[in-house]
Amino acid sequence: MNMLRMHETHIQNCLLACRLTKVTWFLTEVPSVTVLSPFSMMTPEIVGMTMEPERLYVECTASAIQALVLEIDNFITNATKYIEDQQMPDGSWYGNWGVCFTYGSWFALGGLAAAGRTYHNCLAIGSAVEFLLKSQRDDGGWGESYISCQDKKYTPLEGNKSNLVQTGWALMGLLSSGQAERDPTPLHRAAKLLINSQMEDAFMKNFMLHYADYRNIFPLWALADYVSECHRLKSGCIAMPKKYL
Repeated sequence: MNMLRMHETHIQNCLLACRLTKVTWFLTEVPSVTVLSPFSMMTPEIVGMTMEPERLYVECTASAIQALVLEIDNFITNATKYIEDQQMPDGSWYGNWGVCFTYGSWFALGGLAAAGRTYHNCLAIGSAVEFLLKSQRDDGGWGESYISCQDKKYTPLEGNKSNLVQTGWALMGLLSSGQAERDPTPLHRAAKLLINSQMEDAFMKNFMLHYADYRNIFPLWALADYVSECHRLKSGCIAMPKKYL
């Protein structure tokens, strides 16, 4: 079984290696593998044409699609199961590259949504939404302490403070879950906080480690997704009143 799997992987790598920038496939040689057509070893006098080593072929491209689509589907299925299995009892996910459960939940919700999961057909998304809504602060934002990382347990910032970067993460996570279609109020509250917190030259400083661009990238990214969702639903939002949509 392992040997069969190795051959499948080798074939898939071969197919990807043969792809041109036009996202199609051609006949050529790649390391340790030679891809040939039935006519590639015949002379032009027999086949009636000169074989071009990098000519595009419908047959090769169509066959490559058939070979890759099953593997891609299997990958998405297995990856989705992994994400669902890693969910914490409170509905969050531990994030290894940011603070912490807010960060992990944003990524997980985006991945599940990309795999076709929704609030209505995936219990993991429902649990994650409940976690984010429960942890939203009175000012509309989110604030999680770095202590969450070391204790592996969600710990809010002291003093009921919000962090704008984390607010952006949570806002994007909720948008991925379809929150705007259920109840956009939490989204409006988060967007209002981000907009009102903007300074003349940037958003306020944030985070345990000082990543200079974080305080600008993630709030703006979240607001852009928020406004896009308002446009899609033809509904008003804090950043763009309905009369302008």
